[in-house]
Amino acid sequence: MRAQQTQSDERVELLKKRERDLLHSFEKRSQELQSISDQLAKAMALSEETEKLSSLGRMAAGVAHEINNPLNFLINIIPDLRKDMDALATIRNMSIEGGGELAKKINTLDQSSDLPAHLGEMEFVFDRMGKALEKSSKIANSLKVFSRSGEEERLSLVTLKDLIQETLDFIPPKVKGQTQIKLEVSENFKCNIYRDEIEQVFVNLIINALDVLEQKGKLRIWAEDKVVEKEKKILLHFQDDGSGISEEIKKQIFTPFFTTKPKGRGTGLGLSIALELVRKSGGDLTLKSQVGEGSTFTITLPS
Repeated sequence: MRAQQTQSDERVELLKKRERDLLHSFEKRSQELQSISDQLAKAMALSEETEKLSSLGRMAAGVAHEINNPLNFLINIIPDLRKDMDALATIRNMSIEGGGELAKKINTLDQSSDLPAHLGEMEFVFDRMGKALEKSSKIANSLKVFSRSGEEERLSLVTLKDLIQETLDFIPPKVKGQTQIKLEVSENFKCNIYRDEIEQVFVNLIINALDVLEQKGKLRIWAEDKVVEKEKKILLHFQDDGSGISEEIKKQIFTPFFTTKPKGRGTGLGLSIALELVRKSGGDLTLKSQVGEGSTFTITLPS
């Protein structure tokens, strides 16, 4: 009788153990399933963001093409116009020196229209026109920041200072407002990166800082080289003196679709995408911020 009771107790313990094992296995599988579900949701969100950016890129590329056509025509014709004006001025001077009826007519025209003064200013005018057109063309070409071709971009050696300066040139003065932007990056800092994608990240970080600063305050962009985990890295800091970011927002800042901006504001490139793009170039994107003390986004790239 006692032996039967012992066997019965052993079976009960065995059943309880199996029950515990099953519950543990179920909990483990549930956690794995939740993890897979979270990863899938993130992947879908990233895909939608990327497609939105791709559509914007196609539109921007089309706009840049349409703007550049007349700009290139004007840029190319200025040297010919300059030569023609020089030739006309030479003919005019020779005609005056030759005297006669033609010289009298030219003198009469000079007195009524200030032609000599205008001819003297033409060199300055052509110079200013050329610079203005080149600047407009550069801004139009900067729209490629959002352009995405169907081909995979290749890694290329990039001088970070030049790339940041191109990004700053893209941003209109009206957006910059009274913000003091200091670029303190050595020409020696060069990286093998996906150039256009990192430029997209620069645009995002700079525009975000300008929005926070509300067209005033200071944005300092500076770089340093440092050994991180036994590897030489370049740390690129985007440091503003704005109001800072709360701990609650910092926890969500790299979450897909998270934003503190009103609807319709921003570049459409979330910080979650920016992080992925930086990681694709072998780097990382981090944030340090305290409320009332400003924020610093740091891009770490392989040197």
